Amino acid sequence: MEMRWRNRLAVCFLILAVGIFMVPVYGADTVVIEQAKVNMPKIRLYVHDTENKMLSKDDVEAYLGQELLETEKVSRFDKDREGSRYVFLMDISSSVPSGTFEQIKKELKSFQRKMGKGDRWTLMTFGEKVTTVFQDQKASDQVSDKIDRLKGKDDRTLLFEALKQAAQDIDADSGQRNIFIVLTDGEDFSGGEASKAEALDVLEKKSVSLYAQGIENGDAKNRANRKALGEFARETGGEYRDFPSLEDLKDYLDEFQIVELAGSSNKITFQKETLSVNFKQEKKQVQKEVYLTRYQKAGEKAKISKAEKTGDKEIRIYYNQSMTGADEPDHFRILYQGKHPAEVLKAKYAEKDGDYYSTLQMKDSIYQGEYTIDCSDVVSDSMEKTEPEELTVRLKGKNYVVHHYGPIFLLAAVLTGGGVFAVFRTRKKKREEPETAEEKPREPENLEAVQEETTKPGGNKVAVREHLEAGHHPEIMLKVYADDRIAARISAEIDSSLMVGRNQNSDLYFDDPTMSRQQFVLFEKGEEIWIRNLSKTNPTQCNGRIIEGEIPLRNGDVLCAGSTIIKCEMKERTV
Repeated sequence: MEMRWRNRLAVCFLILAVGIFMVPVYGADTVVIEQAKVNMPKIRLYVHDTENKMLSKDDVEAYLGQELLETEKVSRFDKDREGSRYVFLMDISSSVPSGTFEQIKKELKSFQRKMGKGDRWTLMTFGEKVTTVFQDQKASDQVSDKIDRLKGKDDRTLLFEALKQAAQDIDADSGQRNIFIVLTDGEDFSGGEASKAEALDVLEKKSVSLYAQGIENGDAKNRANRKALGEFARETGGEYRDFPSLEDLKDYLDEFQIVELAGSSNKITFQKETLSVNFKQEKKQVQKEVYLTRYQKAGEKAKISKAEKTGDKEIRIYYNQSMTGADEPDHFRILYQGKHPAEVLKAKYAEKDGDYYSTLQMKDSIYQGEYTIDCSDVVSDSMEKTEPEELTVRLKGKNYVVHHYGPIFLLAAVLTGGGVFAVFRTRKKKREEPETAEEKPREPENLEAVQEETTKPGGNKVAVREHLEAGHHPEIMLKVYADDRIAARISAEIDSSLMVGRNQNSDLYFDDPTMSRQQFVLFEKGEEIWIRNLSKTNPTQCNGRIIEGEIPLRNGDVLCAGSTIIKCEMKERTV
């Protein structure tokens, strides 16, 4: 008999213990992320620690997808300085017991008394229709009077329709924290699962958390409705608890901390991404799905901040922000002393320790002097995609003249010395030999003089030689068309290369916004003129076909560069 009573007593204690632990408590998890307000590159987290421990920057390690975010600041939430925007949604259907309905109104007025100076609140009711009672108000007696006049009498409940309407009215771009609190028995007549899914989608996109207060009404479906309501609230990042507990909820919401994160770029995908946050002190990882739909404008345009020589044939270019397209050698045009092209063989882009840079492997050595660095299709890794302006820097290196013309100078010096010696020997010999009466005919001093002496009086014949200019380059006539008419004729000699594009530093530039800064280059190859396409965004076409790499130009070829039409006519070489 005594043993039976002991067993019964143990069972009672077990039931009591289970009942205690089954009572919902706000912040049951060690660490909770209520909201993640995303405005790239900035992300603000509202975090709650159940033990009320103050987090530090070193405690937080956050990733957006695979990107490690910088933890900029951790601070306590201040309801007087920052404040929150509370949106209450109150069920006024007849399914809510009248006694509970009056208790809700008292709880709302008690909640108002705990509001901080920075807090604002909105009250919306839903039954057969959704109505805004007041909006963005401070605590006041006028608000209390409006609450007292509320009555619960409607037959239907448009719960998810009310949530959807309220979320759509929220200004997600404001820096204020948005919190929804719904007081309902969980019953809904607004369209079933479709409306529920729509409401959840809007709440997630607006980064709004829902705190639900479930109301018991004795209905057979009430328990299932309240359970479904709790699951819905937790999906938004909020929590559920049975009514009444508004004062406890206000205390809980005021205990949050703010963690401010920053990414490397303001780029957004308009899609859902996974935010993973490791809280090292608590040894806990929390994941939250966030929408990347909002961004801040970049503070400054992309630019080349500096360039330096890092090897005999290597230049490193530094940027002020993350870039794309900076790993293609064809995207760089480098001129030495403003006129000598420096060919880039390889380009490698890297981001390390807050630096963004391209390392360029050059074909030739780096010489002492000024280098002008210009980029094409190298843009900031941001929503704006800005191109950096060209930069001229002075680099240290080998002496260009000595490196290129040193052997020539040495040969000239040897020849000059030999010439002086030969003249000396000739003059010495002339002094030693007797002069004769007849002198040999004198040769003209230059070739052009020879050409003028082809027919001298007396019938003397003189050998005729042709004078050829050294360094002759191929020439081309470029006819630029506008409205099917020739707008301009440009005669150009291809001396090594001719750069064409929108950049004013090009050898030939056009005021065509659809043309790239470096569109194409004409260059001499053997006795032909070749063309190389430089634009990836709007490739150059030859006779209606996109130029892949480089091709030889033929007489009569028609080029399309941006919106500019150019016909090429080759000039014959003359002797």
